Amino acid sequence: MHEVSLAASILSKAIEIGGVRGTSKIEEVTVEVGKLMSLDAEEFTSAFQMVAKGTIAEGAKLRLVEGDVRIRCPDCGYEGIVEYKGRQYHHLKPILSTLGLKCPKCGSDAEIIGGMDAFLKGMKIKESK
Repeated sequence: MHEVSLAASILSKAIEIGGVRGTSKIEEVTVEVGKLMSLDAEEFTSAFQMVAKGTIAEGAKLRLVEGDVRIRCPDCGYEGIVEYKGRQYHHLKPILSTLGLKCPKCGSDAEIIGGMDAFLKGMKIKESK
């Protein structure tokens, strides 16, 4: 269950940042999840709630936002966001490959450089008095 280890990692980072800011409570955590990441939202939410018990993030609202797929073209050097229509549209190749994504500038196969990860994007905190 990679959802539990990911939830624990993100929670740890949120608590670390909260500690630096002197917060007494984390009220909301926003996590960006790349379109290419295989993550079950319900399992991740449950895992987050489980690992947050007994911490300053217990009861925090979890917001998941979808992250774009980013590519780099080895031919023309383009780096940026590319439309990803889903695995059913793009032919599957081994992971960390191109997944059939093409450069919007020159049409070459492009290297995936973003959209396969999840990270802490933001949070709402209650300041300590």
